[in-house]
Amino acid sequence: MRKTACCAVLALLMTVLGLFGVAAYAEITPLPLDDDTVYGYELREGSFLSEQEYKDESIHAVVEYFEYDHVNCIQVTVKVADPSQLRTTKSTARFDDQEMVKAALMSKKANAVLAINGDFFKHHPFGYTIRQQYVVRKRLIEHAAGKYDVLMIDDKGDFHVVKKASTESAQAYEDQMNAEGRHIVNSFTFGPTLILDGERQEFNQELWQADGRAQRIAIAQVDELTYMVFQCDGATEDRTGLTLNAFADMMLSRCDHIRVAYNLDGGGSTHVIFGGEKLNDNRDVRQICDILYFASIDAPEGGE
Repeated sequence: MRKTACCAVLALLMTVLGLFGVAAYAEITPLPLDDDTVYGYELREGSFLSEQEYKDESIHAVVEYFEYDHVNCIQVTVKVADPSQLRTTKSTARFDDQEMVKAALMSKKANAVLAINGDFFKHHPFGYTIRQQYVVRKRLIEHAAGKYDVLMIDDKGDFHVVKKASTESAQAYEDQMNAEGRHIVNSFTFGPTLILDGERQEFNQELWQADGRAQRIAIAQVDELTYMVFQCDGATEDRTGLTLNAFADMMLSRCDHIRVAYNLDGGGSTHVIFGGEKLNDNRDVRQICDILYFASIDAPEGGE
């Protein structure tokens, strides 16, 4: 699908969600931002318009399959009604163990419309990591300082990045957000930032092994409460997939007005789960410890 068709899908999503209106918003209740054990409503069979589209009064998600540079790719465009629908959860009740589970189990538990892997935070002693407003750690020191970009998602659902962050620079950014009346709900320590305000970003090619072909995944914000997930197939040992620069170029070929696109843990950790079904192929698929997901808050008739 060409960029014009992709933009048409995005325009359709914007129009459909715009039709929610005041009456529809009165039917939905935001989820708490400070509790990762509260999940969305169960998905309704009637809300699946096809195997590639889900729509209810609070969310509209469309899956697209395409090829780029002879590599199979997936794009999912999601528009939600409320920031609380973009959420995270983890493999167990604890933040400080290293337990891993199948991503599909976390997705099912969370009633996710769309779920993707996070940044493997339980297995890193460092990071500027906040999950559903719970501070896991603020530790970007020694070899981690000035290396990773930190993605911050605020309580309005907007993306912010602190490039090559240190503990101090990330904290200063958070402090400024707080002063402006915004608060971080979720943050990730990985990266790099691939696109910012529609421009492909420069990053340390050697540090990120950017020239290697691999399976990759990224999360992007393209408009208010409107997001895209991009994924490409590949296997590192076979030198298949896309380089990091090509991956960024692929995203811009699909949508030229991306506000922020942020790279997440790829390879065998890559997961795109839609309606409980894993869409992407990876030969070395592994269990993971966290997901980022989109939830429905369209309560069933008579539901609480």
